[in-house]
Amino acid sequence: MGNTWKKEKEFTHCALCGADDYTTLYPALDIKISLQWFPIVRCNSCGLVYTNPRPPEKNIKAYYGSKYYSYQTFPANKESTEMANSGKKVLDVGCGSGNWLYHQRLLGHDVYGVEIDSGAVTAGRRMELSIFQGRLTEAGFESEFFDYIRMNHVLEHVYSPLETLREVRRILKNDGTLFVEVHNFDSVESFLLRATWRQLEVPRHLWHFSPHTLEKLLREAGLRITQKKMKPFPDSFKAIGTYLRCQYTTVRLIFQRLKKEKKRTPSFLLFFASISVLGCYLIKYWMARLSGRVRPDNESLIQYECMPDT
Repeated sequence: MGNTWKKEKEFTHCALCGADDYTTLYPALDIKISLQWFPIVRCNSCGLVYTNPRPPEKNIKAYYGSKYYSYQTFPANKESTEMANSGKKVLDVGCGSGNWLYHQRLLGHDVYGVEIDSGAVTAGRRMELSIFQGRLTEAGFESEFFDYIRMNHVLEHVYSPLETLREVRRILKNDGTLFVEVHNFDSVESFLLRATWRQLEVPRHLWHFSPHTLEKLLREAGLRITQKKMKPFPDSFKAIGTYLRCQYTTVRLIFQRLKKEKKRTPSFLLFFASISVLGCYLIKYWMARLSGRVRPDNESLIQYECMPDT
């Protein structure tokens, strides 16, 4: 595949308030696919953080690995077992290959999925799951159809999050529940790691929510928050590994640039430059936790349960 499409980017406005006035925080590196830099910006009006510029929606699939949709996993959530009564109509938005839906069907629920990746949809349909391929706004579900809708690490990938949540509001029963989980941009890990925070995941993560901006977005869509949980992200060792990899990739790109310019640098410095800051990060991280600077709103994961605001 050529690199022409990778150079095409589009500027966007804030998804929450529509403003075009923003401050650039720092550039972040896509270490998984393109090795491109994408600016992380903050809206000067409402505070929403987002990736800008970004790839056009028609090109975004190229920035996902072939196994991203089908095999992506996140920590197990208690919400998957909290629907005590069977026979509920359940929708998983961004369901991947449908593992969560399959489990819910075993519990006696009537399950539906929405997924944009054709490979993941095919895998889910092999388990005889009802999965619509495309965006939620294209699925055409009946109004007030679902008892429970799940959006687990999905909202940050959606090009039109407010429009998507308004569609959720339309198809959710008045006594139904929406479950949303995203990573927290206001977390202590984000503050300490900045551009190397693994959950920036540019350009696949288009929006980087905090409790404040996510709550405002949910209210704007006509949803009322009934429960809020802030949780630490459990795979801290994985975070450290990704941090090191990001440092290594960044330094390697700098060395390649120096090599092009015929400026020699000892190769062993690549290794030491990559890991020298790890100790500083770990010390700062644990000092922040021990000193009590990690308040509830600074934990890694944001979980909300919502109902239509009638």
